[in-house]
Amino acid sequence: MVPDDGLEAFRTQPPVHSFLTDRHHHRGSARFRRAFGTQAWVHLVPLGDDAALAIGDALRREGDRLDLMPDWLLGDEPAAVKRALTESLRALLRHEFTHPLLGHGAPWIGGGRDALRRFVGA
Repeated sequence: MVPDDGLEAFRTQPPVHSFLTDRHHHRGSARFRRAFGTQAWVHLVPLGDDAALAIGDALRREGDRLDLMPDWLLGDEPAAVKRALTESLRALLRHEFTHPLLGHGAPWIGGGRDALRRFVGA
């Protein structure tokens, strides 16, 4: 997302990569690409010896734990959506990753796979 004061803040240290957590979060990625050649990534992304996994709006960070979005954002059947999301998230444990890229909340740096394992109860 492009800050209100524009791209100038990035001129001294341009971003090499941007990580999109879902299709609605593309926002200003094209502007970054045009200005700096920033490459946009989606889903599983290698980061040296680590990897990041785009989880997007499926989860958010709540303090020191991961959590689903509130019921009012999950539609008419939030309990069913929560069950389905939890099963889908459990399947992501087959991937090796360190950093979950979340759509909301503070960044989660390191230990993301373990946090997801705790969340889904696996």
